[in-house]
Amino acid sequence: MGKCNKLNGTIHIRNAFYSEVGIGISTNTILFLFCLIKFLFDNRIKNTDMIIGLLALIHLLMLLIMGFIATDSFTSLGGLWDDIICKSVIYLYRFLRGFSTSAIVC
Repeated sequence: MGKCNKLNGTIHIRNAFYSEVGIGISTNTILFLFCLIKFLFDNRIKNTDMIIGLLALIHLLMLLIMGFIATDSFTSLGGLWDDIICKSVIYLYRFLRGFSTSAIVC
C-alpha cells in the first residue's frame, strides 16, 4: 500500500509542476509578444517597457529550461544526462538568473 501512495504522490507532483511550467511559459510568451508589438508599433517607448520585455524573455527561457529538466526527471529516458549537458544546463540557468537580477537593478 505504501508504494501506491508514493506513486500517486509523484504523479500529483508531476502534474502540478507541468501545469505551473505550462502556465508560466504561456503567460510570459504573451507578455513578451505584447511588449514586442508595443516596441515595434509605438512611437514613444518607456524605459519600463523594455525592462518588462527583457524580464519576460528571460523568465520564458528559464521556464523552458525547467520544463526540459522536469521532463527528463519525470520520465525514464536512461542515460540522456551526461556531464556536458548537465553542466551546460546549470550554467545557462545561473546565467539567466544573474541576467534577470542585473536587468532589475538597471
